[in-house]
Amino acid sequence: MSERNVKQHCKALQEKFKHKIKTEYFHDGVLFEGLATSKESLLEIRDLELRDGDILIDTYPKCGTTWMIQIVSLILAKGDVDKANEKPIHERVPFLELYGEYKQLKDMPIEAQRCMKSHLQLRMLPKQTTEKKVKVIYVARNPKDTAVSFYHLYRMDKTYNFQGTWNEFFEMYIDGYLLWGNWFDHIKQYWNAKQDGTFSEMFLTTYEDMHKNPFKSVKDVATFLNVELDENTVAKIATESSFDKMKANPNTNFRFEEWFDLSKSEFMRKGKVGDWKNYFTVNQSEQFDKRFAEKMEGCSWKFDYE
Repeated sequence: MSERNVKQHCKALQEKFKHKIKTEYFHDGVLFEGLATSKESLLEIRDLELRDGDILIDTYPKCGTTWMIQIVSLILAKGDVDKANEKPIHERVPFLELYGEYKQLKDMPIEAQRCMKSHLQLRMLPKQTTEKKVKVIYVARNPKDTAVSFYHLYRMDKTYNFQGTWNEFFEMYIDGYLLWGNWFDHIKQYWNAKQDGTFSEMFLTTYEDMHKNPFKSVKDVATFLNVELDENTVAKIATESSFDKMKANPNTNFRFEEWFDLSKSEFMRKGKVGDWKNYFTVNQSEQFDKRFAEKMEGCSWKFDYE
């Protein structure tokens, strides 16, 4: 779409839906929250200086970001649980577009293994992500479970302050009127990047594959990061990064963060595949399947829904 059409589309979305975040704004057709992510920071991120060997974990929201960070932390620590959990998970890895955390990267020692996270769409990442030998890890999740998980985040996050129903959220989700844009655009950008060789080193996986075979997932990520681990260490990391372990771990469960209303939901809820069936009506599922077929034409990435 042209710049003018993008602006018209964004305006139409804001007029269509009544539930808004007080400080929301659109940047390049994607919705952001102004207190956490300023327009200036998004421009500065584009010019961020990266290093060969940097690790970037990118996902659409609620697709397994925290899970992958814990796996990577444990791999880099060679299975040393105490070392990996030395800091709360949100303090280990700068969240590029939140609260100026991208600025932390330049203060890290030159010998340090830098790891960062983001929910940004590909076109908004640092330009050097494609120019340097950055190790990009992208985790996708089936869009129906993603919707349910994102719904609960919208409910519990005090900044978002979403007071609507699931039905209202579903319409916002399917139209892409949510922070970080719509699932379809996000997934297709990274899928196409893998096919085109946009990044020098890129690892794609899904939440469902990680859930189905955690041992293989850990082993594959370690191989991608060029970290040699014996079978026992891989098994240990798979166990220590399991949902139950992470939900019980105060350094990974976000249970004490002041910006979440835990009376509405926990950050780590169920960790299952197929919870969408408890929320989607038959009509909503069919409506979504139709939209999926339209938006994902040309993308052969398959997702498990149960």
